Amino acid sequence: MLVAIIVFSTINIVQSAGFRIVRTDVDSTLSDFITAKYMFSFDIYLDDIEYCNNVSFQLRYDNASIIDYDGHIQTEFSKEIEPYTLEKDSQTDFAFLNISVYTGESIKNSYFPNPKVLTLQFVVTPTAENGRQVTFEFITALATTLENDTPVSITVDVEPIVFDVHGFVDVLPGNADNDSEGLVNASDHVKIALHKGIEKEYPGARFFKRDNASTGKYLQKCLVWDIADATYADCNGDGTITISDAVVVSLNFDEDQLSEKEQSELQAQSDIYNKNIKSQTSVTLPILVESLRDYNTAFGNIVLAGGQNYKILGVQAGELFANVENLVIDDFDEKYTEQIQQREIEFFITGYGSKFSAANSGELIKIIIEPGEDFIKPEYVIEKINGISLDKNIFELNLLTTSLDGEKFSNDFVEIYYGSTSVTLNPLNISDLKDVSLYNALGNKIDVKVRLNRNKLVVGTSPLLSGTYILVHKNNNIRSSYKLIITK
Repeated sequence: MLVAIIVFSTINIVQSAGFRIVRTDVDSTLSDFITAKYMFSFDIYLDDIEYCNNVSFQLRYDNASIIDYDGHIQTEFSKEIEPYTLEKDSQTDFAFLNISVYTGESIKNSYFPNPKVLTLQFVVTPTAENGRQVTFEFITALATTLENDTPVSITVDVEPIVFDVHGFVDVLPGNADNDSEGLVNASDHVKIALHKGIEKEYPGARFFKRDNASTGKYLQKCLVWDIADATYADCNGDGTITISDAVVVSLNFDEDQLSEKEQSELQAQSDIYNKNIKSQTSVTLPILVESLRDYNTAFGNIVLAGGQNYKILGVQAGELFANVENLVIDDFDEKYTEQIQQREIEFFITGYGSKFSAANSGELIKIIIEPGEDFIKPEYVIEKINGISLDKNIFELNLLTTSLDGEKFSNDFVEIYYGSTSVTLNPLNISDLKDVSLYNALGNKIDVKVRLNRNKLVVGTSPLLSGTYILVHKNNNIRSSYKLIITK
């Protein structure tokens, strides 16, 4: 494990020597704070010295009411230790720790270059207030060494050691940016996107769950994380930052207009929103849904199974959200299981503001993949996709996927006639040809000529290659799909 190294300046009577403090309980990147309920410890090294058989010091620290001394660990150098004394002054809230350690040998037999003197251990009480600081000062530090073969005592002056305190804070589920007004709005999605997957970025850090966590919009106690700013982005209190936290933001979203600050934050963070990720060779896998309820947010898991030689570029908003301003869509972390050759994508999509309502049915999102050599299209399995209604209730969306295996098409009431240059669907009452779309087996939208002949829909097939296609049309807010098999 990496350790924290803090070097302090020293002024000696005879020669130069200095204390070096090394945190032993945390990674070096996390060494400037201590956490309520948890132990912290540090090694004391005496550098720039060779012969030494005794080190004595008085260590003073403030805020002693929230710091308990938990003992010491002896080293090869500190084989003998005098009884230490610990005194606390309740009026000043200072503590004084007096320790003297020996090698048990004469000075000439105590060759210890840069010795580790001993390890000190402390515990932060659960009542420690977040944001306070604790300062450790070596008031007196003496070491016995040799100077021209003569035993001498040197004084070591050490700069104070200051630790910030991570304690318990009040968290409002959904208020990921912890703004002072307690508003749940656009800025909170920004914070969640910035902190997603934080455990991979800081593998040695601790991320604490909330006790008795709730997603309700009321203040709840939470221990500040090692990465303090991310504490509030854990909106559901499970100790991770995932798709579920974005859902909590939408559930607790305040019905207010976006401020200029929030608008600027959206523009500044535009790279995490619905960016153009398509390439000239990319393949689109559309996910189609239908609903009898208005909604402005959807989320779910999609598993891509089988297939080979492809890369997932990301997720984009579908036609339902095509004209929505202040759109947020994030595919979050892709999970890959090599043993069964499948990838899992978590997605979340929303339009800011409770007045937005997606059309009831249509293309929700598009998965964009980049095919490689000898590409084989994966099949996707969708267990459930949920929507969040305008009254902030979660419900399940019905799926109209373009996957060809196990697809339920609407051919029961429509006859399909195959001609040499066209396919006719009869009867198929359509009010607008703009509501007709054709997709190939890879999920890509195909441009074809369509026309109406009374209550029949005629699809021109001259430019199409042999294969299976899916025709999707919308009628009175109901989306239906039909399988067309073209043979040439």
